[in-house]
Amino acid sequence: MKYENKYLEQVYASVLGKVIGVYMGRPFEGWWKDHIMRELGVVDSYIYEKCKKPLIVSDDDISGTFTFIRALEDSGLYENTPDDFFGEMWLNYILENQSILWWGGMSVSTENTAFLRLKQGYKSPESGSIALNGKIVAEQIGAQIFIDAFGMVAPGKPELAAKLARKSARVSHDGAAVDAAVVQAVLVSLAFEEKNMDKLLDEAIKYIPVDSIIAQIHKDVRQWSQEDGDWEKTYARIFEKYGYDKFGGGCHVVPNHAIMVMAWCYAPDNFHKAMTIINTAGWDTDCNAANVGALMGLVVGLNGICKDYDYRGPVADRIVVPTSEGTYGVTSCLEIATMVARIGAKIMGYDPIPSLKKYNFAYGSQEGFVSHDLGKYENTSVDIKCANGYIDITSANEKGAAAVGVSHEYTLRSKYPIGGYEVTSTPQVYPGNTVEFDVENVGSDTMTVRIFAGMDRDQYNGEPERKIFYAEGAAEQLAAGERKTIKWVVDAPANVYLSYMGIALEKQGTIRIHSSDVYGNFAVSLVNEDVPCREAKQFGGWICSASLIRWRNIMSCCDGPAVVISGNKHWKEVNAKAEIFLRGSDFAGLVFDYQGLNNFCAVGIGHGKLTVYRKFFGKKEVLYTQEAPDLNNESYKISLSYKEQKAHFKLGDFADFVLDLPFATGGAAGTVVENGSIILRSLSMTGKMAR
Repeated sequence: MKYENKYLEQVYASVLGKVIGVYMGRPFEGWWKDHIMRELGVVDSYIYEKCKKPLIVSDDDISGTFTFIRALEDSGLYENTPDDFFGEMWLNYILENQSILWWGGMSVSTENTAFLRLKQGYKSPESGSIALNGKIVAEQIGAQIFIDAFGMVAPGKPELAAKLARKSARVSHDGAAVDAAVVQAVLVSLAFEEKNMDKLLDEAIKYIPVDSIIAQIHKDVRQWSQEDGDWEKTYARIFEKYGYDKFGGGCHVVPNHAIMVMAWCYAPDNFHKAMTIINTAGWDTDCNAANVGALMGLVVGLNGICKDYDYRGPVADRIVVPTSEGTYGVTSCLEIATMVARIGAKIMGYDPIPSLKKYNFAYGSQEGFVSHDLGKYENTSVDIKCANGYIDITSANEKGAAAVGVSHEYTLRSKYPIGGYEVTSTPQVYPGNTVEFDVENVGSDTMTVRIFAGMDRDQYNGEPERKIFYAEGAAEQLAAGERKTIKWVVDAPANVYLSYMGIALEKQGTIRIHSSDVYGNFAVSLVNEDVPCREAKQFGGWICSASLIRWRNIMSCCDGPAVVISGNKHWKEVNAKAEIFLRGSDFAGLVFDYQGLNNFCAVGIGHGKLTVYRKFFGKKEVLYTQEAPDLNNESYKISLSYKEQKAHFKLGDFADFVLDLPFATGGAAGTVVENGSIILRSLSMTGKMAR
């Protein structure tokens, strides 16, 4: 079947609606309606400044939604992915006490409880069942907030959306929570073809039991909305029958689902009105606004989202999805939509989603490019305008210039405390990469532009050992009306973590960026002085699952496998070498082809053996083993070279061999340790990153 051109656009509209809802509701999450009305009034715009909170945040509503959908692709079975794999995927991507979930503890946080059950060996769906965890814990809101993408990958296929939603939701939830998740996924699925809200709501509840409380909510709230004609009157009725005081736990699904139905009833075809109602109604505002927004984005379409208010401009497409795997850690709404649509196209039998440049600005996406304050450039008069397929950057500065950038942790830069989850991610650009811009001078005078990259100390919480780094390419001249591709090989030391890159105008004028890409060679290293002396869980440019890092060395203490990695799924060739001091560990060495905590290859030593193994979602396969000297409490050097599914390994002067790895597809790399501690003397990696 031919690729449906509107499919990606619709997925993108739904992703935008979801993310906008999170950012609008997050600053006052958990407030009740009377508190909101007293302190904020009617919430019809972003109010993060008034609340003294950042706009762009790391939020579980976004991270869970766009991580858990990856189970379908990771399994290779797509719509036929088995139930237990959804639980295995949690253990692959979730960094305990660091990412995605609310870590409130066993029998307090539903998702934390399910995660611990999975670690105990329970499989999904038992891990989230009422029988195991109790009714109150199992019926909280999480399944609903994480579910929209399962509707996005089944456009116009509500039966399939319901099936996939149940599989994913039951990892952690049961009962009413699963029913609510199914309804949400079905609504999203149907809205690819049906835009009438009454028809959508009529159809969605056909996929849950008619005698369920979620079905009764729909009946009641829709009837009340017709009778009242005023959402605040309907809210009062919801509060009376379905309010928080009627249900246990910290954030039960029932009250929140009820006010979502209310928002759809009172704003069936108006994105702005729906956002205003659901945010002013309170309770779990970011979750509810996200679910409402995901559906409304599809109902009104991409052009309808900003009809009454500019929701897209301040966001600039920026989102973070922190997991144990850094490819999508700092990303854009369009990149996430493309990932989701790629999965959906495979399921639906569409032609594959076309491969585009990393930053292509389709559908008016700003893709994270924002005004960038670098000191040498003044950005007081910078204007960024988006269109379908390009962005225009205008500097009105007569003396200075302008600079814009897309970034890693710079995405979260704010004058207010960020809070929320750590940004567990890896850089979008590395030393040695080629950065490319397809740029056009649309002004009337010759323009000089430069590509730049750097590191901002502010993103390291003021750690004194972190230094600001900045580098830029040669000046490029563009005559009026000229368009060309300019490139720069990033000139930075391998141990520098680059938190941003971009392009600068060196005088007044306007340039048009048609696309940008990052690819080619890379170099990255980690030595003692690069690691914070304080105790830490994460540090710039690396993802760490170890329980402790300190003393300017990496002390990786754990009760199971732990990694320190950098890179992403685009690393197709890797040369890695390390010097490791072994301290009583079961196994320690290098990890490569890394795509998560339960999906990687490793080579190392432990208990007198050298071993190469592959771990793939709960299954561990030994690929090679031989006797090795006992190196406990000694340093040893280990290296590997990986290219085109063939790997070459060396360990000291006693092992030198090659293995074919037909399953390998590329991924991050770093070091791994199992059940013990190491001192990592040094780690360096070079290689090639695909487009």
